Amino acid sequence: DERVQGVLLANSPELAGLSDADLGAGIFLVRDGKPRELVGLVTGRVEFGDGQSYVAAVGPEELWRLAVQHRDNDRPRRTVYREDLL
Repeated sequence: DERVQGVLLANSPELAGLSDADLGAGIFLVRDGKPRELVGLVTGRVEFGDGQSYVAAVGPEELWRLAVQHRDNDRPRRTVYREDLL
């Protein structure tokens, strides 16, 4: 849908049953004879006034940000003194 920028999944019987507890669930591409490939994480549901409904997901372009985000931002950083860097 051109009204949204990002990954949208069309409703299916499997996706219709998702609840708030399923936020963050992995979305995998499954192919015969190959390992599953993570393609996104469920972020919520998008509903438009015309009745269309989709499941929204964070795709590969945004997933790397989750991996590199520091969870210890509230801790002060230790200063390392190296004379060769001054």
